[in-house]
Amino acid sequence: MTAPNKSVKPLSYEEASFDFDLQRIEEYKNQTISDRIIGQPRAIRALQLGLSLEKSGYNIFVSGDSGSGRHNAVRHSIESIRYDISKLRDIVYVYNFLQPDSPKVLTFEAGIGQQFADAMLAFNQQIVGLTSEKKTFKEEALKLLDALADVFALHLEVVDFFVHLRVDLIRQAEHIQHVENKDLKDDPISSRYRANLLVNHAQSTARPLIIEPHPSFTNLFGSIDSHEKSPHLSLHAGSLVEACGGFIIIDADQLISETGLWDALKRYLDANTLVLESGTPSKGEIRSPIRPQIVPLPVKVILIGSEDTYDILSEGDERFLTLFKICAQFDYSMPLEKKTIIQSIANLRNYAKERGLFELTDTAYAQLLRYSCWYVESRTHLSTHFASLYDLLEEAHWWALHNQKQLIDGQMILTVNEERSYANSISESKINEEILNGEMLISLEGTKTGVVNALAVMDR
Repeated sequence: MTAPNKSVKPLSYEEASFDFDLQRIEEYKNQTISDRIIGQPRAIRALQLGLSLEKSGYNIFVSGDSGSGRHNAVRHSIESIRYDISKLRDIVYVYNFLQPDSPKVLTFEAGIGQQFADAMLAFNQQIVGLTSEKKTFKEEALKLLDALADVFALHLEVVDFFVHLRVDLIRQAEHIQHVENKDLKDDPISSRYRANLLVNHAQSTARPLIIEPHPSFTNLFGSIDSHEKSPHLSLHAGSLVEACGGFIIIDADQLISETGLWDALKRYLDANTLVLESGTPSKGEIRSPIRPQIVPLPVKVILIGSEDTYDILSEGDERFLTLFKICAQFDYSMPLEKKTIIQSIANLRNYAKERGLFELTDTAYAQLLRYSCWYVESRTHLSTHFASLYDLLEEAHWWALHNQKQLIDGQMILTVNEERSYANSISESKINEEILNGEMLISLEGTKTGVVNALAVMDR
């Protein structure tokens, strides 16, 4: 048995107390900072690498504690590279005359898709108008098509589509000879030649940034409306299609909670293309027979989740590290030094100003910094979990109002902690009560062979 360490001695009050110098806070509190993201140099470097590499597999997993600024850091990192829109493409689905159950996909430079969809809508309306003149329908319809083909003559995909549309128009000329005028509004020709503009970048000034906090098959991959008569008009884009040419942020913890969703995302990232589906059919439901043509999918996927979720995916699926080669790990603490103190004070000051909270005094900053150290259980580090400090500020503002004060001082921060302790200390109070009344027997002095005090959780 190891002999007890005789050098261990109780700490004095001065040794146990931990406070911040108010003179230093006075010196630091009005300094501004340029860094939007505090205390995460490793994560930011990894993010910058992952966002700049437009290669297959360089998707990003951002791990760390909720409240450590992961979402803000990702959005801020993306913001500086969003404005090159040269590669944005509009995505349009049209009727496939060769395989009606497989709508044809067309891609255009940003803004041209809107022009094409508008032109096809006008063309479809004109065609429907011509059906009342059955004898001249064919001749007039082909004239309209020729005029339309001239406008989009430089788009080879569209030229090929118009070739098949011409054949269909000739066939429809025979069909409408036998359709009553009153029935034409319910005939497929009433919407056959319209285009479904799935992704429209006509007004885009930046690459898309889609945030998907509730990933599901429908939300991610889109849906197919089974009640729509024209297959190509039944398609609805999911967030992955909407993010084409840009970025999508997905909640990884939610992603793995839905059976089969990670596997579906993995398949599409493997192929770098997306097929619209009608989601996962429930028991007894028949999946839609519509199979749209494949959409090119140049999109950067960023998963944000916990360390546990990262471990589950990396250890349980060998493809994960091939598809998500970058891990930006957010630290829960940062060194306690002049720079981080200034950054923390500036961050808290800005938050209070943006939220319309009372101004903070020097003693308030001191107590917040002290709490930050307590949160990470260290005298040499500050917490990067600013969400917990923001909560303290919000509650301190309420207590200041309650006490008819116009400033948040150190006493208000202490009041918040005291009130929290009071609200959450029922278990501790009950145990202390049992010890004091002799119901629970605990020896705190001396030694006894083969006997050890039980341990109890004293806080929540």
